[in-house]
Amino acid sequence: MPEHILIFGATGLSGIEFCFSALQQGHQLTLLVRSPHKLPREIASNVNVTVIEGTFEDVKKLEQAAGAGPQIFISFAGPPGMSKGTHITNAMKLIFPMLVANKYKRAMVLGTCSYPAPQDKVNATYTGYGDDGLFLSRKGMVRWVLQEMCEDSPWVGKAPAISNH
Repeated sequence: MPEHILIFGATGLSGIEFCFSALQQGHQLTLLVRSPHKLPREIASNVNVTVIEGTFEDVKKLEQAAGAGPQIFISFAGPPGMSKGTHITNAMKLIFPMLVANKYKRAMVLGTCSYPAPQDKVNATYTGYGDDGLFLSRKGMVRWVLQEMCEDSPWVGKAPAISNH
């Protein structure tokens, strides 16, 4: 059944992959994006896509996006470049009460283990280089998210680590 989905991080590689797949399945998308020009034309001009230009700090744009009718929230947001601070964490603190107020039935926040800490006792590597033990293709991740965004997913309320096998 087609859903209306609010997406953060739609201009990144994973977000773009998700948007293409979700549109192929007939879903309606609302995208909160900082830079609309980064969206492929096929996504930005699709009749099932609403693009809202804004940042995570813009409460009015967050409210507009959350109140535009979606019932599922998915975030692929990652830190912009070499930014410092907690932009994404701060945005989640703002958006989640809005999701509750708008009676969203599902929220999925995806992220990567890419923030180094001085306490880390591992060597840094890139996913898929063979010495990390994990690999996740974007297409595999998108398939999993589209499958598991339903309310009866066994992963509701859990924090799975997903990878290809």
